[in-house]
Amino acid sequence: MALFLKYFSGLQGNSCNRVSYPTRTMCVLQGTSVNISCTYSHLPVDKLYYTYWFKWRANQEPSDLLADSEYEGRAVYPVEETGRSTLRITDLRDTDSAEYRFTFETWYHEWKGSLHGTTLTVTGLRVEVTPVATVTEGQRVTLTCITSCPLADKPSYIWYQNNGSVNGSENPENQLVLDPVGPQHAGSYSCSVRNFPHLRSPEETLTVQYAPKTPSVSVSPSGEIAEGSSVTLSCSSDANPAANYTWFKEHDDSVGESGQNYTITNFSSELGGHYYCQAHNAIGHHNSTLLFINVTDNSSSQTTVAVKTVAVLLVTMVIFLLIFLWMRRKRASRKACGQRGRPDTGEEALPDPEYENLPLTNRSTQWSAAICSFQLHQQPPSLHVSCDHAFHQLNLCVLFILNEMCLFFTALQGNDDWTVTYTSSNVCSLRGSTVDISCTFKYPEKQHDLSTTVLETLWFTEEDRNQTPVDLLSDADYTGRVESSCGEISCIGSSCNRKCTLSIRDLRQSDSAVYNFRFKTNQPGGEHTANPGVALNVTDLQVKVTPQTQDIWADLKCDSMCANATIIWYRNGQRLEQGRSFWDSINSIDSYSCAVKGYERLQSPSMSCIVIRYFLKYFSGIQGNSCYRVSYPTRTMCVLQGTSVDISCTYSHPPADKLYYTYWFKWRANQEPKDLQHVSEYERRAEYPVEETGRSTLTITDLRNTDSAEYRFTFETSKRKWNGSLHGTTLTVTGLRVEVTPVATVTAGQRVTLTCITSCPLADKPSYIWYQNNGSVTGSENPENQLVLDPVGPQHAGSYSCSVRNYPHLRSPEETLTVQCTMSILHHTSSVSDWLNLPSLVRPP
Repeated sequence: MALFLKYFSGLQGNSCNRVSYPTRTMCVLQGTSVNISCTYSHLPVDKLYYTYWFKWRANQEPSDLLADSEYEGRAVYPVEETGRSTLRITDLRDTDSAEYRFTFETWYHEWKGSLHGTTLTVTGLRVEVTPVATVTEGQRVTLTCITSCPLADKPSYIWYQNNGSVNGSENPENQLVLDPVGPQHAGSYSCSVRNFPHLRSPEETLTVQYAPKTPSVSVSPSGEIAEGSSVTLSCSSDANPAANYTWFKEHDDSVGESGQNYTITNFSSELGGHYYCQAHNAIGHHNSTLLFINVTDNSSSQTTVAVKTVAVLLVTMVIFLLIFLWMRRKRASRKACGQRGRPDTGEEALPDPEYENLPLTNRSTQWSAAICSFQLHQQPPSLHVSCDHAFHQLNLCVLFILNEMCLFFTALQGNDDWTVTYTSSNVCSLRGSTVDISCTFKYPEKQHDLSTTVLETLWFTEEDRNQTPVDLLSDADYTGRVESSCGEISCIGSSCNRKCTLSIRDLRQSDSAVYNFRFKTNQPGGEHTANPGVALNVTDLQVKVTPQTQDIWADLKCDSMCANATIIWYRNGQRLEQGRSFWDSINSIDSYSCAVKGYERLQSPSMSCIVIRYFLKYFSGIQGNSCYRVSYPTRTMCVLQGTSVDISCTYSHPPADKLYYTYWFKWRANQEPKDLQHVSEYERRAEYPVEETGRSTLTITDLRNTDSAEYRFTFETSKRKWNGSLHGTTLTVTGLRVEVTPVATVTAGQRVTLTCITSCPLADKPSYIWYQNNGSVTGSENPENQLVLDPVGPQHAGSYSCSVRNYPHLRSPEETLTVQCTMSILHHTSSVSDWLNLPSLVRPP
């Protein structure tokens, strides 16, 4: 003992058996996840046997949560460095509220877990209405989203009314104040916290009582009222509680009938006058407007009937007269249309017209009836036909002479003036790459005596419920990844054509679809969509290993749905040869991957298996998730300078291999990888948040321009080290800058466009905010990155900068706009002092 004290008197605390919990209490929302962590230590000479977490219960033995059926599929212990452990519980329930403790056992000691651990409280949300749930219009009502304990990270709250979100309700406070409350506020309310909109509280109903609104009145019958008939007056009003009704007659106190409907039988002129109703409830009352009713004079009614009778007789006589004149005209026209030349010359009559079946193409076929007119002249009589049509090109004109009646029609036969031609009907691309889909559309330069102007072009994959194409530029699934551009218009002869291209970056497998193009012009019916469009197939590369009977030899195949691609092979990151498959002698530490030529950056996930004779003979069906591999879900990222970024990957290794360590590094050619957490320029900015086994995330905060680089992940097990030789995720850090078009010095009245520019397209397509002379421009927040001043005026002169939503402190450098006034503008200045008071940015040179 003395010898131990002599030589080991410097024994440190971290060499003792201990467990420490950084957080003693936690409050987490029901349905979410939680990470409970601790650090522990033991004597260096002690071998660690096992570790686990348990739910503390008085007078009960600890039980590993992973073996507890209540936590099956919900509790995991993510891989951690030695001396640290984390318990992750997903899909939290009320019954998970408890104290959780950690225990471990070594060769010499078992940590009993008798010390207090971390107490977890799982809470739901509920809505509380103050003062009460039934209020009167005009009161102040406060709705509070309550939890049984204060949530960590003070979340923002979202409110819902009748299952729809309340505009502008997202707030760091947990209250929604309605002051004054009105009928529009009545309904069922619930709340949620940001990032968990699906975890809403139970609904609470708010009832708003209010006095009747202005009543509406009506009379039945609504027309003329004959003396002695019955009249019913009706009154209705919006009120809560429901209104009661009383009827009154102006200047007559004897009328005071109750009820929503008031019926007067045997109506007479003495009862005529102005009536109104009063709607009332416990809250208040409201009178309707006056309703005038009176008995119609019988003598005037009889006069009206007589006038109508005479009118009918006159119309009948006119019709008979027109029929007589038409029949005379018909006999005259028969003589004129039945023969050629003068009637008395005996010339040959017109031959009967011949008719043909006229084929029309189904492309852009349009019809229109034209006007036929003819004139008969006595000296000599002849037939004149004139056609008035609205088409640019007349393909067919047919004259029918039937029953001496001239009919004339024109048809514009379908033509090839409106077409869309796709460069290719099928495209196959790799996940993570960029694809260009192109087409050329053609249209007539002029039609209907109107020059054709293209108003809109768009690409789409689906239509909304109204069968209107959904523009990909506004589709949230493609935000920040898609661009559409069209080239110059080329006109040859009477036709024009233009080429348009759709570019999609960072392709995902969900992008596999049929892409259609549509254009719209100023011509009537000038919309054209070409179906079918271009079928895009997004695929991954995968290495498949087929062991052969020659023991350590195997056939490796690069599996892809894209045909005719030139495949390049890599062993341990070193390029080998080209070909979709090849044979190789496989070593247990070799790692294989493949790529398409021209897209070497998008290599397949690496396949590295412990391939020995025993495996080849008995386990030829070895699975990829038992091999060494690293996969990056996102290959390129564009992030704003000064913000944060999460770069993630998934990895795997044979289950028998023990994982020693993992880390991220910034790839530099011909340099050894170095853990970012040990690089001074990333000090306190780079961290690896706790993840489940097989997944790792690099978080970099306060991003700088120098952080633009390719980041890769590496790990080491008891059998081998992943060398991180395959391409990872390329991060581009961009700032903001303002560009003024056409120039920064302009004349009042011009159109000026200010554009907030980044060096790469930001993810999630943010909204932009504009500032003039350090003050925000009213109504400038916009999903577009442009601020248009048209026409520009003296009030627009100044310094401009921009930012993106959620990061107003990260503004671009200022750009100065100078507006020069013309003499016509200066003419309105009333004195020399006004001239001198003009800002220097506004004065002319």
